Amino acid sequence: MICVLAIEGTCGDDGSYCGGAGQDYQCMCDSYCTYFGDCCPDFSIACVSMEPPPNAIGDDVDNPIYIETIPFTDERDTDLYSDTLDASAGLCGASVGGHDVIYKFQPGSDISVRASVCNDERSFDTVLYVVQCIDGNCDNDINLDTVGVKCNDDGDQPGCGGGSVLAVSLKAGETYLFVVDGKDDTESGLYKLELTSFLGDTPQTAIIVDSLPYSYDGNILDYTDQYTPPSTCIGDSSAADVFFSFTPSYDVSVDINTCGSKYDTAVVVMEYDNGVLTQDDAVCNDDAHRQGCDIASAVVVELKADTTYIIVIDGYENGPSDITLGDFRLTISSVEGDTYDTAISISSLPYTVEGTTVGFTDDNSGKITADCVVNAKGNDVWYTYTPEEDVSVVISLCGSEFDTILFLLRSDGNGGVTQNNEQCNNDANRDGCGKGSELSAELVAGVQYYIVVDGVNGDSGNYRLEIDDLIGDDQSNPIIINSLPFLYEGSTLEYHDSYKTPNTCGFTQSGTKDVVFKYLSPIQQKVNVSLCGSDIDTYLTVIAPSNSPFSGGKPKLVDCNDAADREGCGDASELAEVQLKAYKTYFIVVDGKGDGDFRLSVETDLI
Repeated sequence: MICVLAIEGTCGDDGSYCGGAGQDYQCMCDSYCTYFGDCCPDFSIACVSMEPPPNAIGDDVDNPIYIETIPFTDERDTDLYSDTLDASAGLCGASVGGHDVIYKFQPGSDISVRASVCNDERSFDTVLYVVQCIDGNCDNDINLDTVGVKCNDDGDQPGCGGGSVLAVSLKAGETYLFVVDGKDDTESGLYKLELTSFLGDTPQTAIIVDSLPYSYDGNILDYTDQYTPPSTCIGDSSAADVFFSFTPSYDVSVDINTCGSKYDTAVVVMEYDNGVLTQDDAVCNDDAHRQGCDIASAVVVELKADTTYIIVIDGYENGPSDITLGDFRLTISSVEGDTYDTAISISSLPYTVEGTTVGFTDDNSGKITADCVVNAKGNDVWYTYTPEEDVSVVISLCGSEFDTILFLLRSDGNGGVTQNNEQCNNDANRDGCGKGSELSAELVAGVQYYIVVDGVNGDSGNYRLEIDDLIGDDQSNPIIINSLPFLYEGSTLEYHDSYKTPNTCGFTQSGTKDVVFKYLSPIQQKVNVSLCGSDIDTYLTVIAPSNSPFSGGKPKLVDCNDAADREGCGDASELAEVQLKAYKTYFIVVDGKGDGDFRLSVETDLI
């Protein structure tokens, strides 16, 4: 009797079976079907012999079970098969001699395959190995030490126990045997073989990174060793590796790290052009030395738009059974501050930060048209600030270690940058600032601003950014004079034109920048106010707030002066014996016909 095609309604409910998974043959209702395609007389009589008949499919190399496509699944019982192949210690680390089932596969394209018998259907201690048939030829006498590709005894995965799992990369057009065996001749039984393709085992099958930020959790046990990192990074490593591919649509600096991984990782980043890895410019790291990152890896690298990069996750020490094998985590994110849409947020003032432009990209193209941008070709870092109320600020890069350029830009309200109302500064041109940059600005409440730290002619390096309220810019935020005598040396360059000198002073206000001081006189007194020693042609005004309902809120002029007209004072201004009342507030305004350094002194004589 033989098995025939199952016909609906002709078979009983006993679960009679033949041929193995994927076959649609069953015995007719008056017979019992075995694993080998034959039939016993009826359901109540067991087959006399459970030994495989000659030429049973999968029992030898000449009659293998063919794997047509991946994924592939097959369930069998090795008790019903012969011991045809015996892997030696050279392939599997120990001699293997149980009953075995043989499968054959010829991939049509390069493919990475994960083969597993780690499942609930397994009932014995398995061994799984892969053999390559040289020139497509294999026989039962093949030397497994010569042609064996990979072997696994125990899967070393949670829940796998005595099951086996391995990952292997196969070449298009080559012929391979997959063999399910037992640990020894006492180990046999039921099993379920599962073959699946998986991404990331080779550059050609790299896992695609679609967008940033990106995170991936995996286990290195699923992969093979396809790559040797540069010797300048960690040297030779036979640990398994995983490949990722990323093609950014815009220039971007990214942070790539394996922080959170459970083994000693290495990371390599390189360009990938027409199937070729450009290792000469590869960027790599073994240990990140970041807080909480232990022996994981991290790199910050500039990526070019429309260029494909391969990111390799590798291990420090050799495998396969050491600490380099385990769970890994890959995280890729834009470096905060690299572009205007990843700008670092400033929540409040004053604000001070130290950083570096090294590792960032030049993101100024098309966004900045200010006069000094012609020299701004360095890497830049972007910050953003939205004031809750109108405020005058001074923004400074003094203390930076390279030749900086500083920009202040406004948001266009639609996630971009407007080219209106731009400000920039190359050199502050004041003592102690060197090649640092500095500018002041009046910021409007509710408007988003961008502050950009850049470099002259491609220069980059460490910088110090300070943003603070511009004290003294107007009467609402004056520089406080707490006691007399008082001496102050400064510059009007950082300030704005907030005060209009009355025509009654006898000179014309030129619209130049001014600085405002405030003094509460504790007693009735006369004071001398002088700008002698200043570098610019100054104006000097003393005013007092008016309490009169007829003043319209305008301050009252106390006194003013253009030039001191005395030897040694030059074009500076001076007021002598200015009468102040007790408990009265006064504002002293330093103005001029130009902008620059000034020296203010206030002294008193009691009446």
